[in-house]
Amino acid sequence: MTLPKTDFHVHSFLKPYGHSKYKNNNPMNAYHPASAWYTDKGTKEDFAIENTIGFAPYRQSDLSSCRRSNFRLVVNSLYPVEKGFFDIKDTVMWNSIEKIAGRWLENFITDFGKVYIDEIKSAEFNYFDDLIKQLDHIQALHAKVPINGSSRYEVLNTGQHFDTRELEGNLLIINTIEGAHSFCNGNDPTNATQWEGVEERIKKVKAHPGRPFFVTMAHHFYNGLTSHCESLFAINNFIKGQHYGMKSLVKPPRGAQICDKEITPNGYKVINSLLSTTNGPRIFIDIKHMSAKARYEFYTFRTQNYPELPIIYSHGGCEAFYKEEINLSKTDIVEIAKSGGLIGLEMDQRVMGYDAQHKGRRFDRWYRNAFRRDTRQNELWAEPIWNNMMEVAETCYKAGSDPWKHICIGSDYDGIINPLNEYRTVSETDELLACLHDFLADYWSLKRTVIPKNTGGNPSDIIYQIGYKNTVNFVKEHFK
Repeated sequence: MTLPKTDFHVHSFLKPYGHSKYKNNNPMNAYHPASAWYTDKGTKEDFAIENTIGFAPYRQSDLSSCRRSNFRLVVNSLYPVEKGFFDIKDTVMWNSIEKIAGRWLENFITDFGKVYIDEIKSAEFNYFDDLIKQLDHIQALHAKVPINGSSRYEVLNTGQHFDTRELEGNLLIINTIEGAHSFCNGNDPTNATQWEGVEERIKKVKAHPGRPFFVTMAHHFYNGLTSHCESLFAINNFIKGQHYGMKSLVKPPRGAQICDKEITPNGYKVINSLLSTTNGPRIFIDIKHMSAKARYEFYTFRTQNYPELPIIYSHGGCEAFYKEEINLSKTDIVEIAKSGGLIGLEMDQRVMGYDAQHKGRRFDRWYRNAFRRDTRQNELWAEPIWNNMMEVAETCYKAGSDPWKHICIGSDYDGIINPLNEYRTVSETDELLACLHDFLADYWSLKRTVIPKNTGGNPSDIIYQIGYKNTVNFVKEHFK
């Protein structure tokens, strides 16, 4: 039996939801691409394409693979796709590509389905309506065995009965949302009128049977709520809009000042409405994608208004290995640990620092590694996760916090990531955890280490915490 596992940030339903827009695809049938149970294994050709363009043209976190790999809990992220992805820069080359192969290329990169892409690009697309449709799409198979299937999932709206639910044997799903633009009543969050009535929309989401646990305040594009980080490095040469509202609203890198704070009045309205318990159960804030300045502003706000609440960083890495503000500084790590929060380690080459470490030599590195024995390849590709894991652990230990309590896996599988080559899908998670176990044993074999030997348990105890127990404990304590 493989280890029990959880994933704190994964998009298992995003591609199936996109494919549900095709009339001949049935979300209730496990053999159809509209189903989250549908398995689409990557081929050698897919892997070659992925190594070239940095996107995975196959499914990484389908529920059948999660089930086979003994995932007990999947924290699924909903995402009404931002229109900014399809706002291409006005250049001769990209205009020509758009005319010749626009939808095919967009679908190839995202695998959302051409029908859904057309829907997103339409003037009528509404982020909040799409959010509700995604919640309903997932809820439709709650506690049901799909056609041509043998397993069920259960959507939890509280973690208080987690142990009982787990014993029943179904795969457990908890929803979250990536991007608070999802509460915008329209598709232009910079338009203040589209934020009117947002409190009622949040109240409606809190009342949904699949209500979310937490929400990232920012995502890839300015949403009228907060400044955000640069995140689309690979395609920023082709799209127009990520730099607007990026890094700072007070002193933006390009353009005029947008606001006198990094979180706008509408942003604080949304935060307070999400965190309130007078309008339904609390929905927590995930700081991923907020700019560094916005994060620090949020830390102050939290301390003054909600000091008992944990800070969540659902997926990402450390600035020590990828020097971009989308990743965590030591100050961020300490703030999260002090709050009793949780940090998810993301399975992305760039975010984990692999690309920076091997800049200009990625293909050469991949080619040489391809001929090494499997165990050595596993170790090489696990190193970025190990490095980030220990940056968090050692920083926490030096700050007087439990070094292991605040770390989990937040893979971001089936988001638009370039996964570590030996850990492309949920199916390889056991191999990753085995490497991390061996690395930790080797670390504690050294004469001098920052974290003394067997602090918090032996290597097996620690890896069990990171791969499973930390997320479960966090859910049981805070998802009420």
